[in-house]
Parts: sequence; C-alpha cells; structure tokens
Amino acid sequence: MLNINIINKTTTLEFGLYLKSKKLLNGKKRPFIGIAISAGNKLKAIPVEKWIEILDNLQKEINGTIFLLGNQKDFKIAQTITEYLILLK
Repeated sequence: MLNINIINKTTTLEFGLYLKSKKLLNGKKRPFIGIAISAGNKLKAIPVEKWIEILDNLQKEINGTIFLLGNQKDFKIAQTITEYLILLK
C-alpha cells in the first residue's frame, strides 16, 4: 500500500511545534503536568503564595516536571513562583 503524506501549513506548523516540544521535553522527568496559572478574572486569581504551596506539594508527590502555562501577563508570576520553589529545595 502506498503511504502519501500531504504537507500543508497545518502539518508544517504541527511538525514545527512537535520539534520544539521534543526539544523542550528532552531530559525532563516524567510525568509532565501543565498548570494554567491565569485567571480570566482577578477575583478568581490564586495568590502567588498559594500557588507556591500547591506546586511544592504537587512536586513532592509526583516527582516529575511541572510546566506553568499562561500568557505574557503571567510571566512575572510564573517567574516568582519558580524562584520560590527553587529556594524551597
């Protein structure tokens, strides 16, 4: 049977993302967990101190790699959380 793959913008984008994600995940400890730290409403936002507590406990339980997900606005929060978690080790 002939196997034909049609390359278009979508598959090229998916392949590019695949390569980027493979590089990002290379050497990282499994399981991988992605946590979205954004809140659509500031009233629903979880305080940084609580994120640190939650993620510290989660890291101890799973012994894997946690990825903090968010937009550009969340970068400073993610950076602060990461710095505190490194200090706790």
